[in-house]
Amino acid sequence: MTPRERVVTRFVSRGGFSGRTESIGGAPSLPSPAEIAALASSLAEAASIDRVAFGTIDTLGSADDIAGHLTDAVAEIRKSGVDATLSESQQSALEAIVMLSGRPALFVKRDTFALPDGDWELLAPFRPSISRSLQSVGRIGVSAKYGVPYAGTGFVVAPGLVMTNRHVVENYVAGAGASWTLDPGAGMVIDFKQEFGVADQLSFAVTGVEWVDNRDDVDLALLRVESVTTAGGARMPLPAPLRLQQDGGYANTGNNVYVVGYPAADPRRNDNEQMHRVFYGVYEKKRIAPGRVASIDTVHGLLTHDCSTLGGNSGSCVVDLSTNSVIGLHFAGDYLEENFAVLLPALSADARFASLNWQEGPGD
Repeated sequence: MTPRERVVTRFVSRGGFSGRTESIGGAPSLPSPAEIAALASSLAEAASIDRVAFGTIDTLGSADDIAGHLTDAVAEIRKSGVDATLSESQQSALEAIVMLSGRPALFVKRDTFALPDGDWELLAPFRPSISRSLQSVGRIGVSAKYGVPYAGTGFVVAPGLVMTNRHVVENYVAGAGASWTLDPGAGMVIDFKQEFGVADQLSFAVTGVEWVDNRDDVDLALLRVESVTTAGGARMPLPAPLRLQQDGGYANTGNNVYVVGYPAADPRRNDNEQMHRVFYGVYEKKRIAPGRVASIDTVHGLLTHDCSTLGGNSGSCVVDLSTNSVIGLHFAGDYLEENFAVLLPALSADARFASLNWQEGPGD
């Protein structure tokens, strides 16, 4: 696929200006002049603050000039679809829109987040339930002796239990079958804050390993985490367990989802400039990244999604937006292609996971 085909395809498949695939379909409608002007203004402002983050967008002139490029590009896409022929300036403006509004990675701050202006407005009604979920996702840290800032992401799935990936913890545990031990020198903790611009911490010690799954297609581990004793002697429990979706009928291709985790810079596997455009050069902090389910594989118990993630997202929850229930455990991704997750409803009947917070259907 040529660069031109890639940017057009990504723009159309990721919902164009609105972030909704259904609003584009096979023949996208031309956005209103006011919508284009608002996006062009946002792009021009962003480029003036950080010219690297949006590549060549800062060479395209004023907000009015950018609006013109966007108008012409969308008109051409409306006429020709993915076969549209775009100028270099139109491609640059379109690619910036994909990064700005297609699949953003939004900062979490004090258990909530700010919506991008005019984009992903479909998240707004779900903000209260999403905010509750944000509180239960943490960053798994280890001793400085290992030479890594942290191991990955995890989320609460039952009282005293956190789910993450096997590959996140495999360097710090030993065992087989149902018997696993944690390296006493690992100093493993999970911090449910680590938000950009916020100094607060909410850290709990990982005390043991409940389960590590050795099946090739189930990259999953469960960690035991103890409550914290406050200065006054009271016990502070873990955040509430997330709802794990028991019914596979609520995990379908095309569903709106979001991923919560701690993306880390990964220039070896990702284009550095593209990565900077999405994450604004800030890594290792809690983010929420909206997207959609790309495919469901019930035979192998997998799903794919297109949320913006990086290496530190290993162990992140993939949450269905409409039910606010976890349908996937993110474990890997192919740059600019797709991301992979364990399909959690496929594990709901497994007796080894009976104690987890399985719930069927929509939430409250």
